[in-house]
Amino acid sequence: MNVQVHRFDFPEPVTLHNGQVLKVEYNLSEAGLDVARYRVLDGVPGPMPRAEVYAAIDGERDYQDGLGADRTDGHRRTVGDYLTMFQYYLDQAIAAWTTNPGDEQALDVIRKLAGIAVHCMEDHGAPKREG
Repeated sequence: MNVQVHRFDFPEPVTLHNGQVLKVEYNLSEAGLDVARYRVLDGVPGPMPRAEVYAAIDGERDYQDGLGADRTDGHRRTVGDYLTMFQYYLDQAIAAWTTNPGDEQALDVIRKLAGIAVHCMEDHGAPKREG
């Protein structure tokens, strides 16, 4: 899924009763979805629509599929292989969150984790949740 999003910023920030200042962004996608998103002015994003999250994960999977032989041996990975990669990148996400201000560096690694999880389910199946 490739969703094109056009962003329009409202000119004035919004100040909440607790003094937090937010910037309002209004997104229009090619699919005709209108999504308002709020962002704290220090650069921390607010809630993101699920379609944008999935588009980020899809982009990560495209990147992973394009990795050359220097990053992968081309063999199909086992579930255990994926769990080992997941643990490695989970440790990286924790280190990124611990050693950097804000969440952006950790979220970058979390996108990689989501791609690894999706790749594992592409290779081995994705059981549907009951109920």
